[in-house]
Amino acid sequence: MTEVSIVMPVYNSEKYLAQAIDSIQNQTFTNWKLIIIDDASSDSSAEIIQYYAKSEQRIIPIYLSKNVGAAQARNIGISRVTSRYLTFLDSDDIWKPEKLKIQISFMQEHSYAFTYTSYDLISEDGRQLNIEVPVPFRISYSEALTRTAISTITVCLDLAQIRNVTMPLLNGAEDTGTWLSILKSNDYAYGINTVLASYRQVPTSLSHNLYERLIRNWRLYRKVEKFSVAKSLVLYIRYIFYVLRKRKRVRL
Repeated sequence: MTEVSIVMPVYNSEKYLAQAIDSIQNQTFTNWKLIIIDDASSDSSAEIIQYYAKSEQRIIPIYLSKNVGAAQARNIGISRVTSRYLTFLDSDDIWKPEKLKIQISFMQEHSYAFTYTSYDLISEDGRQLNIEVPVPFRISYSEALTRTAISTITVCLDLAQIRNVTMPLLNGAEDTGTWLSILKSNDYAYGINTVLASYRQVPTSLSHNLYERLIRNWRLYRKVEKFSVAKSLVLYIRYIFYVLRKRKRVRL
């Protein structure tokens, strides 16, 4: 049976971590491994991970002695992956029970290498905000430069078709940089316009602050994609208009 690896970086997530892990254990697709990287948390996150790992053989804990940030923590987790499929879940978000089953079936049916799904928004205390974020059927490299259609917690990669997955060490833009890198050698990523995950809106969420989103995208164009100032500016303006339209549409 096909195996799926889930990489989850954790840093001071004691308030939400159990819910994230529970949502994985509740998956109708059961052949998974959860690689949890505790990024030197100072709260009780490590103890929560230990509690779950003792009774769940599918959980592989990694405890870092020094904080390295989400990108490097994910890279450490990715280096331990031996499964064909790679997915990601952040420690404050959750999956719907059928997430893996639907997504893996979709990928196998069409031989897709890179997929993502729609998601909804929940409040800090887990309440549904009745806001769904739809996704396009597919997205290319050029489109992904100015559209934030791909949410990390919904991504699934087929490592038989995509190799050497590494996130750039650029705080807040590492995920988008990764998807762009993959799309350079794959024509499209394909979307499932069904809500299969919930993104928690908390004050510390990087994507919650519009100003931070704009700053990190500029860094992405210049430092990761290494575009000229002129090309970066054109893309930056397009990205601003996209974000403003999206915020209005989903009331972010």
